[in-house]
Formats: sequence, structure tokens, C-alpha cells
Amino acid sequence: MKTSDKTKMIFEAYTKCSPELINIAKDSKGYGYTYTSLEKLIEHTKPILAKHGLAIMQMPTGNGLITRMVHNSGEWFEQEMTSELIQMKQMNAFQVQGSQITYLRRYMWSSICGIASDDDMDAQGEEVKVTKPVQKITDAQVKKLNTLMSLKNVDRDAMKNHYKIESFNDFPVNAIQAFIEYLEKL
Repeated sequence: MKTSDKTKMIFEAYTKCSPELINIAKDSKGYGYTYTSLEKLIEHTKPILAKHGLAIMQMPTGNGLITRMVHNSGEWFEQEMTSELIQMKQMNAFQVQGSQITYLRRYMWSSICGIASDDDMDAQGEEVKVTKPVQKITDAQVKKLNTLMSLKNVDRDAMKNHYKIESFNDFPVNAIQAFIEYLEKL
């Protein structure tokens, strides 16, 4: 969390305001859960915040959102939340980013106000192991590697042990070009 140089007045206002910021009815449904829409959150909290000289500002960043609580004294505190963009079916890149910003705005708005805006889904989901696709070196690179290793009398087993691979087809993609250049200089 980042803050202005002074925070006495904003934290006094925030602590006076906090008891009034109660959870509100969930008015929207997601995939197996209910939540309070961003519109309802803002509608419910803005007048309470304003009564105490507080307001919330939200600014999208490259891959996230900064949410700042400001006080009429000029004091502030803020938090940033980032998230990877995930391509979704039937949505173009702009729609995905817009959806992400709305999602982050709702979570951050409710968080900074201390409001539970959705069902507590902790430990209800099934763990999913995320794996990245493994990049393989090309057949041409494998052929060049084998040729150079034969010409330079390089111990194949030692190289496999060094790179912790069973086959040269599993050679690390990020290291192959440098290794070929090294062999060519031998």
C-alpha cells in the first residue's frame, strides 16, 4: 500500500466512516456464486464516503488497476492489483480487458471499503494444474547439434547429464542457439 506523506486526517475519517460501510445485498449471479455489482457498490458507498470527506478513484494500468482512497485534506492511500489477461471464447482483446478492469474495480472497491461483495468461495474449487506448452527444438537444430557433437568429439552422455535431458530433442529451447555457437567455435 502506498500513502501520501501525511495520513492522520484520512485515517481518522476512514475509521469514522468504516462502521457505516456494511455489506449489501448481492444482486448479481456469476458461475455458481452471487455478488454485488459494481454499480450497487458505488451507489451504496459514495454518499457514506462523501459524508466523511472521502472518495475513491480508480485508474487502470497496463495489466491491472490502482484504487486510491482520497480525503478532502489531500491525503490519500492506494493499492494496486494486477492480473494476467486470459483470452476468453467469443471475446476480442478489448472486451477481455474491459471485463478484467470491471472485475478488478469491483474487487478493489469493495476491498478498500471493507465490504464482502461476493460469496466466500475459498476451498470450494478443484485445484487445476496449469501447464505451459513445452517448446521443442526443431529437427534441423537436433541434426546440427548431432553433427557438431560428432565433429568436435563431445561426450553426448555428459551433455545429457549436464542439461538433465534424456534426448537431445528435449534440449532447452532458450539454450540451443548459444550451445550450437559454442560448438562451432571449438
